[in-house]
Amino acid sequence: MPTFHSSTGLAAGLLVCAITVTQARMAQAPASVKDVMVTMTVPASTVIFAAQSESPTTAAGWLAVQEAAQIMAESGRLLTRPPLAKSDEHWTEMAAAMVAEAEKTLAVAGTRDADAIAEAGDAVYLTCKSCHDRFPPPGR
Repeated sequence: MPTFHSSTGLAAGLLVCAITVTQARMAQAPASVKDVMVTMTVPASTVIFAAQSESPTTAAGWLAVQEAAQIMAESGRLLTRPPLAKSDEHWTEMAAAMVAEAEKTLAVAGTRDADAIAEAGDAVYLTCKSCHDRFPPPGR
């Protein structure tokens, strides 16, 4: 069993697990918004937020952030398509904002700039918070 020496390493390990689950689940359309959040968005955001607080120190760590950003962008796209799309313009705007911030994070991760990834993580967090304030997850 691998030992992780940093939060970014642990987050990268979690992302590998999430990617495996996501790939298996993507063979079928996601059944619910919760499915997308649990299998894609949350694991991807965990990696991004870990890099925000402790930037990666290896090429593999930066690659994990890039992959997380790609997964987050795809999860936002899924939320704009049936059967997950809602007939609410704010829902569509929020999903588009998640895609936009994830794509910015992807670009920033490619530069390996610790300050820029911290700023990108802040922007992702604010986008997530804004959406969850308007559309609270069940049980919240």
